[in-house]
Amino acid sequence: MLVSLGEHCDFLGGFAFKSQDLKEPYGIPVIKIKNVNDGVVNLDDAQFFSVEKMSRKLERFLLADGDVLIAMTGQGSVGRVGRFRNINNQKVLLNQRVGKFLPKESLDLGYLYYILSSEKFEKMLFNAASGSGQPNLSPDIIKSIKIPYLPKNEQIYVAEVLGKLDEKIELNKQTNNTLEQMAQALFKSWFVDFDAVVDNALAAGNPIPDELAHRVEIRRKVQALPDFQPLPEHIHSLFSSEFEQTGEPTVGIGGWVPKGWSAMSLGDVTEELRRGISPKYTDEGGFQVINQKCIRNHEVNYALSRRNDPTLRKVDGREIKVGDVLVNSTGVGTLGRLAQVYTLPEPTVVDSHVTVVRPNSQICPIYFFGQLMVIKEKSIESLGEGSTGQTELSRRVLAEQLVLVPPYEQAMLLEEHLKSMSDKSSQNLKQNSALAKLRDTLLPKLISGEMNIKDTKECNGYNYR
Repeated sequence: MLVSLGEHCDFLGGFAFKSQDLKEPYGIPVIKIKNVNDGVVNLDDAQFFSVEKMSRKLERFLLADGDVLIAMTGQGSVGRVGRFRNINNQKVLLNQRVGKFLPKESLDLGYLYYILSSEKFEKMLFNAASGSGQPNLSPDIIKSIKIPYLPKNEQIYVAEVLGKLDEKIELNKQTNNTLEQMAQALFKSWFVDFDAVVDNALAAGNPIPDELAHRVEIRRKVQALPDFQPLPEHIHSLFSSEFEQTGEPTVGIGGWVPKGWSAMSLGDVTEELRRGISPKYTDEGGFQVINQKCIRNHEVNYALSRRNDPTLRKVDGREIKVGDVLVNSTGVGTLGRLAQVYTLPEPTVVDSHVTVVRPNSQICPIYFFGQLMVIKEKSIESLGEGSTGQTELSRRVLAEQLVLVPPYEQAMLLEEHLKSMSDKSSQNLKQNSALAKLRDTLLPKLISGEMNIKDTKECNGYNYR
């Protein structure tokens, strides 16, 4: 049975904050349209409202764990639905043009989330928006949307079944986040902070530049800890015990680098550095095309890709490879985001808003290069040229960026370890893709009554009990 959303749900639009209200460096995060993405609500790049200015009238715009939100404005964003998870029980406020659903007793919030975040209903909401240049959804339009209605106990059951899949997806995401943090911490210690070289210099009694005095202080404190374990001798012996000046203040620490290391441009350590194609999109067949939406949190989300018709736009020789680093190259807020390709489910290209950076593996090992680019991400974000709405990252500017490259045998020390982590991350991503497809397949079957998982313990190998 289909019912209008407004019969079983009220709706609250966000508060109209002024731009000057959101210039605090810290305080209460404010959820804006950009924070509603891919079924979730995140606090990435959130702006803050002063805690001191918090008033009673703003309390109704505070978010609670599990709240379902919708983006109400913007080409490419209107109709996006996400669920807010308030793990730390912090205060978070809702900005205007982001709406919050307030289900009545007859409608389960989890069930509503799965209905509205499905591809079918997000498209329906997008198509219902009015306005060509800046499409908008009004509360009345949103409440007029027809949704499938089930008895409350069945709604709860549907949300419970799909929630089990999402819990596993979230666990895999957390595991990948931990793996990435471990990889970055190890890479930073060896190849950014030069800990092994500082240790060797201290042991040899060699002079250490004043610019590295803070690293010397940190390493002495670390070495004094009762559980300190030095690197194995065969690893330590590969690192220098001296530093030298490069003359490039942006490289190393104040221009100082371990002896024997080289400051090189990205153009010199890569085989390819190019933009993607301008696709001719098709709904069926063709080549998978990665766009900027697919690149987030250092991962490539193939579920958000589109298809190119190769009969209208040739892609010969433009396919990406495992090990390529993809860099978003257009627009404030997206420019500079990057991810390394760990796995390719099928032949794939990128569109013209993404730059492919392919390492020369004879100079810079593939997975080492991926971590090197992650370290450069913040500086790459600042390289955009042009007006605010049309900011671009040129290939020339990116190719000119200096990176610090150690001798090959030192870079290879971490390569197998980094590859092992990336392989584990890839397996988790593959499983998440399968789980998401299963979730999306189950939803219409559960709603229609075609499938009743109460009578089964497993479905497609995934346990619900």
